[in-house]
Amino acid sequence: MSSGDAQVAVDPNGVVTAVWSQGGNIWANRYTPGVGWGSAEPIGDIGSFPQVVVDPDAYVTAVWAGQFNRYTPGLGWAVPRPSPTGFAPQVAVEANGHVTAVWSQGGNIWSSRFE
Repeated sequence: MSSGDAQVAVDPNGVVTAVWSQGGNIWANRYTPGVGWGSAEPIGDIGSFPQVVVDPDAYVTAVWAGQFNRYTPGLGWAVPRPSPTGFAPQVAVEANGHVTAVWSQGGNIWSSRFE
């Protein structure tokens, strides 16, 4: 199987979260300094071109076409949820942890906010 579209984000503690598409699914893995990489796990059952951001409290949000998922420190990844995002969204996080995704669809620019 091939994989691609890898993106990474680093939290304030230096923990790296990588997300990528592989076999039509979205996967994630986390690197903790002094420990190393964990085990890769699927975080979405369909998708490609994921984007990932991390907020100042180390919550991670991954967004891709039509879905998103959130990593909560100490709990792990949630169940992926639908989102209105179209193909290949871009994502940014504010200092307060709010995440905004933007994408183009039908000749228009759209956005969605995740709190």
